[in-house]
Amino acid sequence: MCNSKLTGAKCFNKGLLTLRPDIKDVKSARETLGHGTQTSSIAAGTSVEGVSYFGYANGTAKCIASQAKIAMYKVYWDVGGYASDIDAAIALFGAVQKGILVSYSAGNGGAIPGNLHNGIPWVVTTTAGSVDRWAIFIFDYPLHEVKVPGVVICSKDASKVIHYATMAQNPFASIMFGQTFTGLKPAPTVSVSSARGPSSSFPCILKPDIMAPGSLVLASWIPDLRAAQTGRSKFFTLEWSPTAIRSALVTTANPLDNTLNPIRNGDEDYQFASPLDMGAGQIDPNRALVPGLVYDANPQDYVSFMCFMNLTKKQILAITSSNNYTCSNDSFHDLKYPSLIAFYNDDVKLMKRTYERILTNVGKGFVT
Repeated sequence: MCNSKLTGAKCFNKGLLTLRPDIKDVKSARETLGHGTQTSSIAAGTSVEGVSYFGYANGTAKCIASQAKIAMYKVYWDVGGYASDIDAAIALFGAVQKGILVSYSAGNGGAIPGNLHNGIPWVVTTTAGSVDRWAIFIFDYPLHEVKVPGVVICSKDASKVIHYATMAQNPFASIMFGQTFTGLKPAPTVSVSSARGPSSSFPCILKPDIMAPGSLVLASWIPDLRAAQTGRSKFFTLEWSPTAIRSALVTTANPLDNTLNPIRNGDEDYQFASPLDMGAGQIDPNRALVPGLVYDANPQDYVSFMCFMNLTKKQILAITSSNNYTCSNDSFHDLKYPSLIAFYNDDVKLMKRTYERILTNVGKGFVT
């Protein structure tokens, strides 16, 4: 049944076909893997009651903006994707010029410093975090092709099982299916799969910007099922510029978990996360509606930044599609960006860096 939710769909594959002319199945915008359907339902799906993933996470599925429409651009395929296609599909700088906020994933390169994608200053770069809900999933395929029927107990829990079996007078065990756990602590944590900053393309801009729920998110799936997968949240729109909205999201993000301690990385070491792991912290949409002060950069500010980065006039024109911008003498330290980053050598014992920022008051009365 058509509900006019999808206003259009287009695929971009010239870059892929140029390098891989043997590929035959990349000429359609039709969904094949399910990830596009999943993220679309998170952003603009219809609320549905009584949904679950085979009994897990039973409840009402809700989206971010149920009245929104979706224009789908397919730029990534089973065999990968190429930057030329992504540039053609997103038109990042042009979107900012037209007042559209662009949100990008930090990537799934894992917890390796400097492997973050999408460090472009005029987009919101989002990393994935866990939620305070969990489930024990039962899979019917072999683990590492070890085809031995039985129950696998991780070494972390083995000592508890051994202790119980040896100490209890009448030990017994049972297996519970469809168990969903809520209110887990601590949460959130930074996803192990999420890439870390800084970005190699723009290392002088602190990325990622924020963290959003991105693990075990229940959403729609193809053909008509639902699945818990990894994705990123989509954002609201206001009568503000894209950079003002990003500033509101960043400056009101929460760096603490639900135990009121600093957010940690979700890997085995469980160390405290740095801004290069999680940005400013977990997104808080309600607080972002009343940020007080915002860092509101405009396209000219970004052009000045590109000039400082020694981009040529030809490169800047390719990005902006306009000759109406000029270079200034501003330092990249003065870009109206809602975060700060400084680089120094290991042998430097003392370093002084001055940052200047011009802020806009979007609140009522005086704000500091």
